[in-house]
Amino acid sequence: ETFRSNFSDTQKKYLRRYRKYRKERRKNHPKTALSPYMCFVKAKRAEIVQSQNMINPSTTFEDIGRLLGKTWKKLSDLEKQPFIRLAGEDSERYTGELATYKASLRR
Repeated sequence: ETFRSNFSDTQKKYLRRYRKYRKERRKNHPKTALSPYMCFVKAKRAEIVQSQNMINPSTTFEDIGRLLGKTWKKLSDLEKQPFIRLAGEDSERYTGELATYKASLRR
């Protein structure tokens, strides 16, 4: 038995309207800022996938994720600085876009 089967028809109708409203409201919402780790993943993922596919062509998505995590942990603070800087810039971008977005909602 699914979760939705517990609702009456009126409740299901309300939920559909509410979801549509939420979806429309978030349509222009800015993307959230990336963390330093995600900036690292974005920069290094293709490189690691290519090197792993040369070694083992059947490397899975999970294996790539584990390898990226281990590589990130091995980096020194000095080696992480470029990614921390990129994350800071992305955070500033998000803050500015969010302020603009919130101002547009008030109109």
